[in-house]
Amino acid sequence: MEIEKKFLVKDISRLDLSNYNKIEIVQDYLYIDKLTIVRKRKCIKNNKTTYTYTIKTDKKNLSVNEIEKEITEEEYNSLPTNPNYNSLSKTRYIIPYIEDLKIELDVFHGIYDGIIFAEIEFDSEEQANSIPVPEWFDKELSHTITNSDMAMRKIEIEEF
Repeated sequence: MEIEKKFLVKDISRLDLSNYNKIEIVQDYLYIDKLTIVRKRKCIKNNKTTYTYTIKTDKKNLSVNEIEKEITEEEYNSLPTNPNYNSLSKTRYIIPYIEDLKIELDVFHGIYDGIIFAEIEFDSEEQANSIPVPEWFDKELSHTITNSDMAMRKIEIEEF
């Protein structure tokens, strides 16, 4: 079970991103409907590349069931990219937060160049509703725009 909140971030000029672990991510969506999301992801961290296959189902409030499996490069390449969906490319910075939580700061490239999201994963919905968010977070997007929405259509900056 994944429980997270997502926020738009408009200004990261106060952050020294060189202090944080960085991951380059490319994710392609293979299938999307109201109940299920299937994606493949390529991550490069410290010159090491990993590949994952993920299925997300049963989204409720802030939680979603997530099954994620590491796969080989060959398996990744054999999964066809769906031409109906946008590929998402981003740099993710892992920023330590309170109570052993981490902020995943995603700086998008390509068609969403300049868009920045911050996500925090929680242990429970109670924790998600009780932990304050940093003042540099802007609009909450947890119930409005998902990465799969961004893959399905070009979302204009005004929608954020």
